[in-house]
Amino acid sequence: MPRLILLVAILLLLLWWWRSFNAKPAEQKRSFLITSGAYLLAAIAIAAALTGRMHWVGAALAALLAGGKTVLAVALRSAPILRLVARLRPLRPTMATSLIRVTFDLASSTVSGVLLPSESAGELAGSDVKQLTEQQYQQLWQLWQQSDRQSALLLRACRLGPAGYTQSADSSSDDGGALTVSQATQILGLSSAPSREQVVAAHRRLIQRLHPDRGGSDYLAAQINQAKQVLLDSLDNAS
Repeated sequence: MPRLILLVAILLLLLWWWRSFNAKPAEQKRSFLITSGAYLLAAIAIAAALTGRMHWVGAALAALLAGGKTVLAVALRSAPILRLVARLRPLRPTMATSLIRVTFDLASSTVSGVLLPSESAGELAGSDVKQLTEQQYQQLWQLWQQSDRQSALLLRACRLGPAGYTQSADSSSDDGGALTVSQATQILGLSSAPSREQVVAAHRRLIQRLHPDRGGSDYLAAQINQAKQVLLDSLDNAS
């Protein structure tokens, strides 16, 4: 139903535009087309900001670069709308695997996680990650490190909190050493042989949601960045 309503609205808008265009004198039609294009670019920028594909500042700049002075006027009028859109975007992004679901509350800069029903979780299924004993946490961490790296990273990110990661001498050993290509693909949620474009797209999608500057996890962002670099290096070496 929402898609049908959206389609009807678009059709009505196109009909209104076509009638407006035909009603313009010949000398004004060119200007009308340019203005319409500017508004279209602004609408695309707003949609990109709304879906999280682009920061509102980047969306405004993209519209500016695309259309010059006309788009500048539109973008300036659109900036307050884009800021409002940014505030309306979900402040609680969630990441989930088959083993764990983690929610990042960007408004309060907190992280919460729940163990999902699985053979490895057993009776702990449904438990809050932060309520696990140190022994329970370590057992799951070691097990998931071998079987599901992405779940292990989410488990640790939840345990550490948004800013719990520090680049120290023993951090690599605590995480099981340098990432392998297989582990890197698990972290980014990719197939066993991703292309460069797929690696970059997966990294962008994850880092936009979980970057520390937006209240995400320092630890998880560092692992996502490392996974991207491992896969890109692997592709470079293979070429």
